[in-house]
Order: sequence, then structure tokens, then C-alpha cells
Amino acid sequence: MDALTLSELALLIKETIDISFANFYNIVAEVHQFNVNYSGHAYLQLVEKEEKGDKTVANMRAMIWANKFRMIQAYFESVTGSELQEGIKILAKVEVNFHPVYGMGLVIHDIDPTYTLGDIEKRRQEIIDQLQEDGIFEMNKSLELSIVPQRIAIISSSTAAGLGDFLDHLNGNEFGYSIEYQLFDAVMQGEKTEKSIIQALDKIFKKSDDFDAVVIIRGGGSKLDLSAFDSYEIAVNIAQFPLPVLTGIGHQRDLSIADMVSYKSLKTPTAVADFIVSKINDFELEVISKFEYVKEVVKDRIEEENYILEKSYNRLKTEIVDYIYENKTTLDYLKQELRFKTNQFLYKQEEVLKNRFLDVKLLIKSKISDEIRGIKDLQRDLKNRIGTLLINQNNKLNVIEAKIDAHDPQHILDLGFSITSKNGKLVKSAEEVVSGDEITTQLKTGTLKSRVE
Repeated sequence: MDALTLSELALLIKETIDISFANFYNIVAEVHQFNVNYSGHAYLQLVEKEEKGDKTVANMRAMIWANKFRMIQAYFESVTGSELQEGIKILAKVEVNFHPVYGMGLVIHDIDPTYTLGDIEKRRQEIIDQLQEDGIFEMNKSLELSIVPQRIAIISSSTAAGLGDFLDHLNGNEFGYSIEYQLFDAVMQGEKTEKSIIQALDKIFKKSDDFDAVVIIRGGGSKLDLSAFDSYEIAVNIAQFPLPVLTGIGHQRDLSIADMVSYKSLKTPTAVADFIVSKINDFELEVISKFEYVKEVVKDRIEEENYILEKSYNRLKTEIVDYIYENKTTLDYLKQELRFKTNQFLYKQEEVLKNRFLDVKLLIKSKISDEIRGIKDLQRDLKNRIGTLLINQNNKLNVIEAKIDAHDPQHILDLGFSITSKNGKLVKSAEEVVSGDEITTQLKTGTLKSRVE
């Protein structure tokens, strides 16, 4: 029986494929793996998955020669704002290739970046429609943010530049407000982003009474770099979270779905910090405004009462003068009686005015007391928080000081132990000395010198 060598069979397969697949083909696939070697060639693993589900129905390797890859990558990045990467769908012009050693594969000659953008936008819209159909799209927006949001839970990467900017603006705010925060470290880019952010939200949920709001921040990035924030699962968790969620993910032109379902979306982490500070400042200004309003009301009331009093006095004076002039003859007979009635009338009017003045004075005092009491309560609350923080830090310092004292060599000597040295160096075992060596033993009080036999 005639037999072919493996290489001969491989060449027959290659010839058949070269003849049968002589044309270029446009294909749609997802980039499952992607890397570029030292020579500049790009190697990809392309897959096709079921439309509803995650099962792979086709899998094939592909490559882009270095000279082609430089042009394709540059054009793709100029259109999408991001480099080629794993997890995206592409529309590629390919050539079927069979190599006797490496087997079947595809050679990519071109990639249409507009298809990738369109696919991303399609998936975004499907997720938005689903959230609206679920009836949760506006849930987080309907929450009420604390009028003084001073306890913030932060979801971000501890190494993100955006986190540093956020904390700089928060801690260095021009009004000197003290704002508490806790970082829940999370991955903010790549395939682990979704799981990491949801885990952080779960941790915050368990202690949600400790916070006024949740902040999700990171640095800037392209559409593809930030595609994880178009995740349905992240959006569901944000939309239904019991605390207001503020996002500062770094989009300059587009909103992610996470931005859309959050309580409030801001462009940058620093803008989120400024928003929080401004909310606290709004409250302070409102308190000051109310205080000034009460002052103005009191002032106006006093002026109004003085005006009424002066007007009443002038009217009474005029009426008396007119009466005297018109009834001068009669007045001579009723002078005593009129004087008595006049004095009585003036006395009553004075009592009425005194009572009205006391009422106004009590009203003013009550309103001022209420406002001062509110301000003192706020000051006391802030003072208690600062006091608690100082006590906690002092306790930590005491613990550290106790640990340091516990390791003081003098403390060990006080317990009855001794320290032995030879030529200024500690002796830790008997093997370190020989007969005839002079050793020094330090006790709690004093030292002994001895010679080894």
C-alpha cells in the first residue's frame, strides 16, 4: 500500500485550500486573545459565540503581519479612540491560510473600526432598553441625597490618578470642611472590572448606614477602555443601590450606562469632589441666609412698631390741639375732667404699646434662640466627630507605644533575664564561645565579667 509522508499530506491540503479559498473574505468575530510579539506581528484567537448565551460555536487563530498591523492599529485607534484588544467584535478582511507546521489559520488584511463602534452602541442600547423595561432605570436618581454628605464610600483603584485628584480636592477644600471617606479598592479597567465593582458595592451595602453616598471614580479613557461601565450587571447594582451613587468615570464626551443610572454623573473625579463640597457649602450658606433673614425681619418689625407708635402719638397730639381750639370755652369747665381722662387714655395706650413691644421682643428672642440652637447643635456634632477621631488616633498611638516598650531590652532585664556578649557582640548560643574567652553578662543592675572554662 502506497503511503504519504505527513509533510506530503500537508502540502496537498495547502494546495487544496489555496485553490478553494483563493479570495478574500469579510468575517465578523470576537477577539478572544490578542498579543504582539517582538517582531511586531500580531496574533489573535477569534471566536464566535451563540447569540443568546456564552457557548463558543467557532474558534480560529489569526495573525496580522507587522507592516499591516502598524497601519491597521493606527487607523483603528484614530476612529475608536482605543487600541485593538480582547473582548471586542471586529469586521475583518481575511485570507484563509494553511501552514504545514502551524496548521489552519487566517491572515487579516484589514479591520473596519466603524463596525466595532456600531456593535458597542448596539449592545449599549439593548442594555438601556432592558433596564427601562425592568423599571429600575431611574431608581437611584429618585433617592434623596443628604443635605450634608460628609460620609463617603469610594469605589476606585488605589493606584488610579483620578483617586489622588479626588482626595486632593476633598481634603484641600477651600472651606476647611471635614469629610470622612473609606476606599473600597476595585479594578477599574479590563475584564475583571464588572466583578470587582459589584463586590465593592456588596461590601458597602453591608454597612450602608455608615455612609451618605457612594462615589465611583477613575481616570479618563477611551470608549473601549471604559466599556466595562456599560455592563448590565453593574448598572442593575447601581440603579437599585439604597444610597445615592455619584460617578466620575472620566468620560469627556459620552455617558456610560453606569453614568445614566446613577444619582448624578459628573465628568471627572475632581468634579465629583467639587460637587460634594458645594452641597455642604450650600447648607452652610442656607443657615447663614436664614440667620440674616431673621435679623432683617426683627429689624423691620421694630422699625414698623416705632413708626406706628410715632404716628399714633402725632395723631393724638393733633386731635387734642384741635379739640382745645374748637372747644376752648367748654374746656374751661371740663379742664379737670379732661386732664383726668387724657392721662387715663395715655396710660392705657402706653400699656398696650408696652405689651406689644414685649410680644415682639419675645418673638424675636424665640426665633434667634431657635436659630442659635440649631447652629450650636451643628457645631456640637462636628466637635464630637472630631473628638472621636482624635481619641481613636490617640488610642492607636498608645497601643504602638506599649508595643515599643514591651520590646525595650531594659524591660527584658527587669523580668530577670540577662544579656551575654563577647567583644561587644551578643552571644546567642554556646557554640559561639570557646574555653578562655572573656564574656560580659549584663543584669538588671550592673554587669559581670567572666572567663569560659
